[in-house]
Amino acid sequence: MTRLNPKGQRNGHSPNPISTVMKYSINPMIYTNMFPVPVCIADEHIRSASLPQMKIILWLFRHSAQGEISSKEIACAVGLYESEVDDAIRYWTDCGVILSAGADTASPSSEAQADEKSAVRAEAQSTEPEKSRIVERIHINPPTHQEVAKRCAESKALRELFLTTEQSLGATLSCSMQGVLVMLHDDYGLSVEVISLLVEFAVSQKKATTKFISTTGRQWCEKEIDTIDKAMDYIEAVSSADRYWREFCEKTGVKNPRPSKTQSEFLHAWINNMNFSMDMILMAYEEMADHTDRFSFPYMNKVLVSWHKNGITTPAQAAQAKKEHQEKLSGKKGKASAEEKAPASYNLDAYTKKAFANPLNILNKE
Repeated sequence: MTRLNPKGQRNGHSPNPISTVMKYSINPMIYTNMFPVPVCIADEHIRSASLPQMKIILWLFRHSAQGEISSKEIACAVGLYESEVDDAIRYWTDCGVILSAGADTASPSSEAQADEKSAVRAEAQSTEPEKSRIVERIHINPPTHQEVAKRCAESKALRELFLTTEQSLGATLSCSMQGVLVMLHDDYGLSVEVISLLVEFAVSQKKATTKFISTTGRQWCEKEIDTIDKAMDYIEAVSSADRYWREFCEKTGVKNPRPSKTQSEFLHAWINNMNFSMDMILMAYEEMADHTDRFSFPYMNKVLVSWHKNGITTPAQAAQAKKEHQEKLSGKKGKASAEEKAPASYNLDAYTKKAFANPLNILNKE
């Protein structure tokens, strides 16, 4: 039988530790300034929404009276990247909490909208419209978050594409990047293998952004770069142009680290279509520098196109053609100078006979 000591403690045992239970309550003084937040934000999205998404929606409700607000302003205010803001806005738009311009406030649920858009996409694909129309339509209507989730549940290939893309980028895919990958596969018609090459190309160019991958995928669709061989040829052409650009900059002193889009197209044409060497491109640069004070790729292109038409493929041939051209110009100038120095002679008798033989008729116009 256990006995209690005068203090109410069991003999032979130390007193039980007292467990502290913390209780929390809202400070009533902060209710002086409030703004309304819908119940659905706390009831439906408190578990599914990420921390950035919750931060942004609270900030938007607080500043809803300001009217239109840019992603950059929101990013600065909440301490996030602009891309994270865009992803969060897209999440709340897909959920129907935020409406895009011109949207109906009595719109159906997000799942109904996703099913409707999927049906429209399936109908458009079954009719097989022209690629240009497909590209334009997709550019206006990108896939929603619900569509992406639905397609990933249906397609093992897309799930594997997401995994390999995360490995290539070294980061978790954002909602917008997931949408772009689905768009490239389902609507642009690019295979998983081609898309993976596109992602690796973007990483190699240090442009692994949603915008670059989306834009490049659109270009590949328009140019029908839809096989592994075509994609490899495109990547090799761009890579060779970059190598030639670096060599060109080293030998000419041009400071631009990367060529512009137009300059890349010129380099691609000179190297891959006309088969010119760097020595020939540098000679064209010298021709441009001798005749204009401005750095002009179009001027260089005129020189190289002229050489290509005339079958000039080596620096020796170009130098010989230039020498012959200068001699030809010198000959014309010498002949013109001789004619200018020759005395003028007029045969008045011959002129008189010709005038009488062919009288000048003057018509009186009344």
